[in-house]
Amino acid sequence: GEAGGRPTEEQAEQVAPREIKLFGFQEGPLGFVEWGIREPINYLFLRVVGGRGGAKSTGGALRMLAYMNKFPGSRGCVVAPINDILRDATFVAIQEVFGWAGLRQGTDWEYNKTEREFKLFNGSRAFFRTAEDPENLPGTDLAWAWLDEWRNMVFRVFEKLQPALRQPGYPKQLWATSTGGGKRHWARKVWLPNAYAEEFDEPVFQRPLGVYRSYVAPTRENPFGGENTYRMMVGTYGENSHLARQELWGEEIIMENLVFPDWSPHTHIVPEEKWPTRYPPFVIAGVDFGFRVPSAILVEGVDELGHHYIMDEFYRARMDEQALVRVAKRLYEQYNIRRFFCDSADPRWVMALRQARLPADYARKRIGTTADPTSRLGLCTTALATQLGDYRKLIVSPKARNFVREVENYVYAESSLTRDPTEQPLKKNDHLMNTWGYGEMGIAFLYDRPKVRGRQITVSIGG
Repeated sequence: GEAGGRPTEEQAEQVAPREIKLFGFQEGPLGFVEWGIREPINYLFLRVVGGRGGAKSTGGALRMLAYMNKFPGSRGCVVAPINDILRDATFVAIQEVFGWAGLRQGTDWEYNKTEREFKLFNGSRAFFRTAEDPENLPGTDLAWAWLDEWRNMVFRVFEKLQPALRQPGYPKQLWATSTGGGKRHWARKVWLPNAYAEEFDEPVFQRPLGVYRSYVAPTRENPFGGENTYRMMVGTYGENSHLARQELWGEEIIMENLVFPDWSPHTHIVPEEKWPTRYPPFVIAGVDFGFRVPSAILVEGVDELGHHYIMDEFYRARMDEQALVRVAKRLYEQYNIRRFFCDSADPRWVMALRQARLPADYARKRIGTTADPTSRLGLCTTALATQLGDYRKLIVSPKARNFVREVENYVYAESSLTRDPTEQPLKKNDHLMNTWGYGEMGIAFLYDRPKVRGRQITVSIGG
């Protein structure tokens, strides 16, 4: 301050508490910042998947402030992938948030750079560490931990910190903030074990007991500069690209070896009330049979403008013939299906459909490549990539959730020798992808092929 010891108006303004406005994933009694703190919850694990500029680290710092202030004497650990991120991003967010609360460095809190220890006025402490060597993370009893940018951390970081949450008398909590690390990242296996197991045909991960919740923080939902960040970066990434979906929308997707990289839920998924043709006049269905693995039926329509509509789906394991016939008959009557194009691997299933007087044929099964416009993969690729007026050629109903899951996880198999992708998709969790291919081949055969008008025969008379 000045000679009298009183701070100047400028200094007072710098340390005066400001109103902290929470938004989006941060706010509300079940929001990321305060849930489980006002009314303590033990063994609470929260995760944010966000876009760049979505205020993920700010949210993590706000929760750190709320916890340390609520529970004096608590101990926690803040972890970032490397020291540069810890210093230049995570710590900056903490300084800013504690400043918003009117807490001054050197008076209300202090940070020891040598010991990498943060101390609050009420005795709460936080150790600052990197994820470079998980075995060197604090072994002392902790009440909480925060993983900032978890997508660049190995699973061992979580494994090391979770059992360290044992400080007596405090609610044990861990929160994690980051841009998405892809569908195969260990964080999805921990926070979304059932979805992860289904997508990758693995046993459900037996995670530590507790309460788990994930939040999404798209860039544009940050009212404090998110829209500007989005507009600045979308031109670089491409508005509906996979990179934009991950880095701006906070989606967790597979980025490499995708069979259908043109898929975009933002453009292909359209509510039925907004379809250019509400009831496509030409409807077929693809059928893939199974018992231990799911049987699948995909209903696809075509309108006079050439749009293809994924209208409905059926997807269930352990279906006997008659049960599947009943499902097929219901869909046949509901959508006026003209033809079922069926997997030919077991003819008994096709015969069961025919005995029920359903128009069932064997599907054309040539897989081909995405570059071959007459093959299954080529026809599907064309439907995805083509733009017809204001809509994409392929329009998908929101009810086709399993179709969306499969198309986003449909990847090429890797060569065991080179680890490079082959030209053939991985034969795993592809049941609706098969039915879609059968349907596209059927549409091309029945609907798209040129009308046959009879051959002209030229006869030469005379010698």
